[in-house]
Amino acid sequence: MIRNIRAELIKILDESDWMDDETKVVAKEKVINVILCINFVGTVNRHLEHAIVYFQCFILSLAVRLTLSFLMFTCNRFCANVYDMILISEFNK
Repeated sequence: MIRNIRAELIKILDESDWMDDETKVVAKEKVINVILCINFVGTVNRHLEHAIVYFQCFILSLAVRLTLSFLMFTCNRFCANVYDMILISEFNK
């Protein structure tokens, strides 16, 4: 799409009769640079969007890991307390 826009703009510049050749050359360079700049900004935006999604996934996985660690710690404490109660009740018989 960008190639088509660039080609049409250059074609319009070539067909214009109110500019001299030197001005047309400068205008063509500007068209090429502006289109490349637009393409670069689009590429950067896509990379930023991917980075944001990756960061969100990283935060989510970190939150899941912390939650699982907390649950395992809680379960281990609970099991240790139950085991201690069983040992105490067996010892007191």
